Amino acid sequence: IGFVSLPDDKAYTVDLVLPPMKLEEVRGSIELQLEEHISLLVADVVFDYDLVPPIKAGAKLEVVVFVLPRLVVETYLKVFPQVGLNILAIETQSEALARTLVLPESLATTAIVDIGRSHTATFLLKNGVVTAAAAVPVGGEAITTSLQKNLKIEFAQADKLKMEKGLSRAKD
Repeated sequence: IGFVSLPDDKAYTVDLVLPPMKLEEVRGSIELQLEEHISLLVADVVFDYDLVPPIKAGAKLEVVVFVLPRLVVETYLKVFPQVGLNILAIETQSEALARTLVLPESLATTAIVDIGRSHTATFLLKNGVVTAAAAVPVGGEAITTSLQKNLKIEFAQADKLKMEKGLSRAKD
């Protein structure tokens, strides 16, 4: 049994401000306006949301909505049981990293940058909740290739240098 984290390049992250309402009315309100913010029909997506603190009675609500295409979710729900994995929950990469790296009660604005082999994902958090997510198709492999070309060294040597020094500007 486990959580599955899906890449944000398959998801939408939508930051909404809703008028004052009862918490049990939030999901319905999101459904009514979600199509204004994404390029899919509400019937073709699965979504969840987080309320951005502070939440005050009678005040507007800031809500971050995480949206995945229903077909993507259903594909994962079919595949994982076939390999013996039972899914407890599906979340986006940004939600998983935020849950792991940032305390929920954090009031700081935080940025998380996840540099993978072939892409880089950036997430912004406000009061412990992801409010924006973006990914670009440039990752660690491109950094290694750039080091290789600029320093005129072998790829393996450039990769080792990248791993040892990271993004440091230190002169050692």
